[in-house]
Amino acid sequence: MKIKFTFLNLLLMCTTTIFAQQDSSKTSAPVQVNFQTPLSHEQTIRNARAELEQAIRTDDPAWAALWVDSLRRLENENWLGLLWDERWMLYYWEGALGNLFEEAATANREMLTNTPRKKSINDDALFPLIDSTVLSRRFDLYNQIQSGFLNVEEKAFSVLLLDYLLRLNKDARDWAIRCNAFLKKFPESRYKAMVDYMNPYVYLPPASVTAPPKPNRKKGWSLDASLWTGRWTESAERTLDAPIGFDVGLSFWKRSRILGFRGGFGSRRLLQPIYDGNIEWPRGEKYNLGQFEAEWGYRIINTSKVKVYPVICAGLQWLTPPSPDDESVDDPYPGVNYTTFHYGATLNFDFKLKVQQAGKPGEHPAGSYVGARVRAGWKGLNWNAEDDVLVGNLFFLGVGVTTFAYRKVQ
Repeated sequence: MKIKFTFLNLLLMCTTTIFAQQDSSKTSAPVQVNFQTPLSHEQTIRNARAELEQAIRTDDPAWAALWVDSLRRLENENWLGLLWDERWMLYYWEGALGNLFEEAATANREMLTNTPRKKSINDDALFPLIDSTVLSRRFDLYNQIQSGFLNVEEKAFSVLLLDYLLRLNKDARDWAIRCNAFLKKFPESRYKAMVDYMNPYVYLPPASVTAPPKPNRKKGWSLDASLWTGRWTESAERTLDAPIGFDVGLSFWKRSRILGFRGGFGSRRLLQPIYDGNIEWPRGEKYNLGQFEAEWGYRIINTSKVKVYPVICAGLQWLTPPSPDDESVDDPYPGVNYTTFHYGATLNFDFKLKVQQAGKPGEHPAGSYVGARVRAGWKGLNWNAEDDVLVGNLFFLGVGVTTFAYRKVQ
């Protein structure tokens, strides 16, 4: 009897429990199951770039290198993790110039220009942060490059590329000169394709891209002034002391040909008297020597340092006594004037001291210069004087300054 009672109590307890659970399930809130939505590829790249940005802010190159590698792995046919200029500036910041050289050596115009066809993140703070960080450290980077274990070509290319990435190439003329100088010094450089891509365009903004104006080397002009001294030959050497004077020349160039005009003045004293009829021009008196001539020549040498060109000349040369200082005094040598047609030849040497490298519109183009001029020549004279005391020629040497300019760029 006791066993039956216990069994009935147990059965009643189980029944009560079952019904109680059913009632509670009716009144309790429904169970919600949440499934986490996977991140899009764009958001994954954004998160990685945010981590890279934080690594740069904390100045942790090792941690940044891991995120750069992650972003490289996230790239596909549609998305870029980092633009090539962002990645290369990070190489400078990390000191990973070996990676930079390998990528720059294999870079080509198609790769560099086709990059924008893929999607990239350009609305975050990563690029401005990299740009400002590298820009603020550029002088330290220059020193590291020069003191690093790099060859001459790698050092030159590193500095050139760094200035390009930081957009320090605003002056298109100077930038083209730097790029051309690199290619001239390293014509077989493995970075030639990259330097060709950088030359002569300004990196940013595209609207400011200008190529250096093409110089007009067909026409030009030159102006010179020089001091000269000479030596007479034959009887003129015994009559006239060696002259000292100055002259000024203006020349017009067309390619290598030259047409010029020159005027000059010289003076010294007589070594023996000259007689003109009853008039004596006594020994020790001063004489004046004037000339005006036209020149024709051809340039035979023209380098970055020197220009050489010979000319032949023809014109008038006159020898006169001095005029009295007081106009009220009669001229003691009335009518004494020895004028003759002369011809000659001159060899001109222009040593270029300051050369115009390139010209903007309105300026003289590349090749214009200021320099020193040395002139050496001979003039054949035909003065008529009694007793043939003025027979002879003149050899001279002059030194002065000159300026040469091509026609201005329009």
